[in-house]
Amino acid sequence: MATKLKQVYLLKECQRKFECKRENQGEYQGELGLFQPQLENFKPFPNEKYEEKEIFDIKNAIDQFSKPLVNNSWLQLVAQYDTFYESYKVMLKVKVNSSFAKKLCMDLVEPKVVVQGTFTYTYFLANGGWRPADDIDLEKEETISDFEGASKMVEICNKVPSGTYLSLKYSVILQWRDTKLHLPVVKVNILEKLFNEKLLADCTITLPNGSEVQCHRNILAAQSDVFHAMLTSGFSESTSYKIEMTDVTEEGFNIFLTYLYKQTLNNEEITEELAIELLQVAHKYNVSPLENIMLQVLFQKHDDLYSIDSALSLYFMTTNVTAHSMLCEKMFGIIKRNSYGDVQKLRSSTLFKELEEKNPKEALNLAFKLLEDAKN
Repeated sequence: MATKLKQVYLLKECQRKFECKRENQGEYQGELGLFQPQLENFKPFPNEKYEEKEIFDIKNAIDQFSKPLVNNSWLQLVAQYDTFYESYKVMLKVKVNSSFAKKLCMDLVEPKVVVQGTFTYTYFLANGGWRPADDIDLEKEETISDFEGASKMVEICNKVPSGTYLSLKYSVILQWRDTKLHLPVVKVNILEKLFNEKLLADCTITLPNGSEVQCHRNILAAQSDVFHAMLTSGFSESTSYKIEMTDVTEEGFNIFLTYLYKQTLNNEEITEELAIELLQVAHKYNVSPLENIMLQVLFQKHDDLYSIDSALSLYFMTTNVTAHSMLCEKMFGIIKRNSYGDVQKLRSSTLFKELEEKNPKEALNLAFKLLEDAKN
């Protein structure tokens, strides 16, 4: 599933002076606060298109966690003179509010912060660009000393015995992955009438609990080439007009059938269990649009909200499906973090125990993969 990088300015083209001053005795540390979120500094990126919910979620997070304003900056540029090595060190300190980071991680996919800009020093006429070598992980408190431009800053600071001023012009940018599928929503009253009134229904689907649902062969065949084959290629369904679906709950089937007729879903009402079930059913009957939507729902869900059993279930469901590779990798990462390379922890899972009994080869393959990954 291809993803697109989206971004907004949390702070755009801010200009500040940074003092790096060295005293005659002892060590002196210069600090400059670069960023604290303020709603008035939020600006869209040129030519970027956003979903209304994305903008609402980001602004809501900024508005919620920028009040009251505290003294400690979330991003700090620090110049520290090391008396032992007789040289400066220039570092970027990250102290993002954990609640703010958690909210963004719940609302957006893989949110990151990028700081980029330029600096100048008038006496030496030195100038250059600067930016962290790696995007800033919102969920970590860290110090970055190897960002692009740091060595040039150190060189300038070391040239002046008493200290120096660096003139900075920089922006703070929030980036995230857009995994949404922008499907056109087309409401057709005729299809709604067929679905609601079962008008001239000519096919019956039988569910595991024995209940029967009336529907229309042409709708099933048009939405799924699997149903089309069943109803037209000499199978028993092509003469009896009866289809047995043995691997779906009544609730899951109702959502599935509703989608076949109306092409609409209420994602907020779909639980994790239903999303997994619908992914499996949509894949089996080759209803690709619904399959992609369920991939999106499950992929966007935060890692911490998955249980080990759910992650295992999805991993084995997606492991041999090329179109599901990104979701499979996500589930493997969750399993790995939950087991920490300890296969015994994995074996305590109820689902893994069942798998060892029913399909020991697959269970063994996963255990070897985790051990191999731990070595690397």
